[in-house]
Amino acid sequence: MAVSGDFSWPPPGKTDGRPWGESHGRRQAIGEGWIDSAPGSLQGTQLVVEDVDEARAFLVARGVEVTGVQRYPWGRFCFFSDPDGNGWSVQEPPAAA
Repeated sequence: MAVSGDFSWPPPGKTDGRPWGESHGRRQAIGEGWIDSAPGSLQGTQLVVEDVDEARAFLVARGVEVTGVQRYPWGRFCFFSDPDGNGWSVQEPPAAA
């Protein structure tokens, strides 16, 4: 299969980065126009971290209102909303068996 076209990344006016380094294969995209929804309507975006307590402390130290850490069979979580009202969860996955 062949694919052709102009696939320049990121598109004009957008920012793309790999805050965890090239080897992790994770990306974040920042800018306007990525999605067509009202501010505050995005709920459930999940950040996966190695240490949820450390991530929570980082957010609290910067004035973010964050829930306490909650434990579930699928990991430990805390939750917060960004200034637009979008809801985020921060997950520490359970240790591998």
